[in-house]
Amino acid sequence: MIRSPILSNFLIHDLRRTTRTLMSKNKVRSDVAEKCINHVKKGVEGIYNRDAFFEDRIEAHQQLADQISLLLL
Repeated sequence: MIRSPILSNFLIHDLRRTTRTLMSKNKVRSDVAEKCINHVKKGVEGIYNRDAFFEDRIEAHQQLADQISLLLL
């Protein structure tokens, strides 16, 4: 088994960071991208805005999947 020095310090949280970064590059709205990585809004907005953004999240995840699939070709 070959061990990669790059992956030796890899953490699962790095996937969330990469996902959030790529969504920003894909121009996904910040509130939708935050919901995609399961961040909870705090304060008044978190209390009053209960929208789950399901359709927007599906689109954001599909854009991300399309982008990743291009890297795997």
